[in-house]
Amino acid sequence: MAYNSYHSNIKIAASLDILPNELKRTIPKSSLNRFRNTDFSSLLGYKENQDFTENITIMKEFLQSKTAIKLFTAALRIRDVKISILSRLQQSSLSKLQMKAMIITAVNRVKDTLGQGKVLRFFGITSYKYHSWSNEIKHKCIDSPIHKCMRLWPNQLSKKEVTKMKSLLTDPAYSSWSITSLAYYALKNNTLSACVSTWYKYAGILGITRSTARNRRKDKKTGIRAAETNKIWHMDVTVFKTMDNVKAYIHILMDNFSRYILNYRVSLELRAQTTFEMLKESYYEHIHSDGNSNIELITDGGPENNNNIVNSFIEMPDISIKKLTALVDINFSNSMIESYNKLLKYRFYI
Repeated sequence: MAYNSYHSNIKIAASLDILPNELKRTIPKSSLNRFRNTDFSSLLGYKENQDFTENITIMKEFLQSKTAIKLFTAALRIRDVKISILSRLQQSSLSKLQMKAMIITAVNRVKDTLGQGKVLRFFGITSYKYHSWSNEIKHKCIDSPIHKCMRLWPNQLSKKEVTKMKSLLTDPAYSSWSITSLAYYALKNNTLSACVSTWYKYAGILGITRSTARNRRKDKKTGIRAAETNKIWHMDVTVFKTMDNVKAYIHILMDNFSRYILNYRVSLELRAQTTFEMLKESYYEHIHSDGNSNIELITDGGPENNNNIVNSFIEMPDISIKKLTALVDINFSNSMIESYNKLLKYRFYI
C-alpha cells in the first residue's frame, strides 16, 4: 500500500488546527491525529515558521470576523478617496464643489463603521464644516454662482446683482478700469452695493480676468553692495524704551558684505563718546593691522555720528575711514542697519 508524504508546513498547520477544510478532508484522520500530537519544536527553523503560522492564525481570525472586515474595508475606502482627491487636485481637474461632494459621500458611507469623529479627523475637517458642506451639497442652487441655496446662505449676491456685476466687468467702456474703480463707481451711482473684496471674489467665480495697469513705479534701486568684508560699514543708534519708561540707546556697527555685527554699545545717554569708543575699538580690531584697507563708513545725520570727537578720530593720519552721510553724500539711505534695528526691537525685545 502506498503512503503519502506531507510537507512539514502542512503537519505544523494541522497541529495548530489552521488547515483549510478542503485539505483536511484529503488527509486520513489517523495522520491528522498524529500531526496534532507530534512535537515539532525540535525541527530546524521551527521558530521562524511559528511566526508565519501565527500570522496565518491572525489572518484566519480576521477573515472570520465580519466587524474586522467592515472596519478594514471602510479604512481602505476613505484612503482611496483621499488619494483620488489629491491626485485630481494636482491635475487641476477637480472643483471645490466636487471635492466637497467626494468627502461628504465618503464620510456618510463609513461614519457608522469607524465613527464620524475619526473620519472627519482623517480628512482634516471639523464637525461644523461637515454639516455646512452637507447642506451645500444637499441644497445646491443653480441660480447662485457659488452654488449655495439663497435661503440657507442669504449673505450672498442675488442673481440680479451678479448680472449687474458681470455686465460692468465685461463692458468694453470700462475695460481699462480696475475692479476697485468699478466697485466704487457702482457704489457711487447706486448700481450695486458690494465691497471691493466681494467684487474680486465674484470676478474669480465668474472666470473674468482683467488686465492690470502697467506698473508705473520706478525700478527698485539696488542698494550699496560691498565686494568683500571690511570695505563698507554701517553705523546707527536706535532707542528702546523699557516697560518702566527708561530709554536705552543701542549703538550698532555692521559690515555691509557679511551683515555681521562688528560691535555694539548700550547706554542710558546718547553721547558722542560712546560712538567714538565703539568705532575706535572696531577699527583697531578688524582694520588697523591691514594698511591697505580703506573703509567707507555710512551713517545718518544724527549728532552722535557727526561731532568733533568722531571726526577728529577719522581725520587722524593713520586712520583710513571715509565717513559718508546717507542721502547727503550718497543717494542711498542707511536702510541695511535700520532694518536690523527694526528686527531687533520688534522681534526680540518686545
